[in-house]
Amino acid sequence: MEEGDEESKGMTPERVVKILARHQEIITVQQAKRMLEMVNLLAGIAVNQYLRNTKS
Repeated sequence: MEEGDEESKGMTPERVVKILARHQEIITVQQAKRMLEMVNLLAGIAVNQYLRNTKS
């Protein structure tokens, strides 16, 4: 993932850290970045599966 990708999607690792901190979950910025990468990957897979299922 390239630098700035998270910002264009509206969610930055820093924002994830702050949101989780409000819920007493402490993570690092690096962990938040990896979490966002995983969420984006899973979202892409879900969309692809949905589109494949609607074609039939």
